[in-house]
Amino acid sequence: MSLQFYLKHSRDENYFCTKLGKDSNTLTFCPTTNDALDLEITHVKDGIVTIKPTSGGNKTFDIANGDKLIVYPHHGGLNQQFTLIMVAPNRFAIKNRGKCVEYMSDTTFYHLKNCTFTNHQIFTIIPNEQEKLELSGAPDESYYGNSQQISLSTQEYVNEPTNEVEIPTIKKARKGKHGRKHCHLKCY
Repeated sequence: MSLQFYLKHSRDENYFCTKLGKDSNTLTFCPTTNDALDLEITHVKDGIVTIKPTSGGNKTFDIANGDKLIVYPHHGGLNQQFTLIMVAPNRFAIKNRGKCVEYMSDTTFYHLKNCTFTNHQIFTIIPNEQEKLELSGAPDESYYGNSQQISLSTQEYVNEPTNEVEIPTIKKARKGKHGRKHCHLKCY
């Protein structure tokens, strides 16, 4: 059984929903779960998942025109494969091909942007009420606050965002048999 949940922007507390109702392809946001998409995650491989509406038939999250998040019929392409990156307990960034999904309240859409792990790119997984009842047997407010109960084997972890950059140590270059430098990282 897969986890059924809602995705909510962690700062503005708006949920993922479709622009013109559940049959639309355009993802936008809404303030309550009444119109929110009930979602599920399917493992693809090596930490990569697809995210699909449970009532969307064959539709899944998809990146259109290089940067706009929509739902679209499943074809398995790279633009439909995502990684969930845990940045804090029950706080995730959603990554696709090196960029992160960003909530843009001024455009009412979600777009891919360079990953900054700032508030615009952080989302919360909220189990739907039916899932909550099935897993716990009864409503329990502690369920939402306990990130241990939401176990995603495909998640990736990062440290809390900082402005510090770790610079890797470059090993000393050695010359090969043809006199060229060989480096483990990058030689200058």
